[in-house]
Amino acid sequence: MSNVIRFQFSRGSEVRFLSHLDLVRTMERAIRRAGLPMAYSEGFTPRPIMSYGYALPVGILSEAEYGDFTFAVDLDPEEFVRCYNQHLPKGLEVLWAERLPEKTPT
Repeated sequence: MSNVIRFQFSRGSEVRFLSHLDLVRTMERAIRRAGLPMAYSEGFTPRPIMSYGYALPVGILSEAEYGDFTFAVDLDPEEFVRCYNQHLPKGLEVLWAERLPEKTPT
């Protein structure tokens, strides 16, 4: 079974001035605060295995952005949404999530 969860999230007016890198950093911090067991890359500086869709220009709102997180253990998508939304800042919200089949490109 795959440990990759694809999710759709919205970006509201409260966070519209976050750059893409700031958004990624914010979402990574929320994962850590939530205590979710992320999978990490190997090497000298391990990073969580995460991927996102194309970056939006600063100042743009979105109701449908996508991301993929790889976890160290099997995680229920509904549990991920519930737990992660509690730790995201106002203006960011995960709308739904699903587990990806094995070897699905991200």
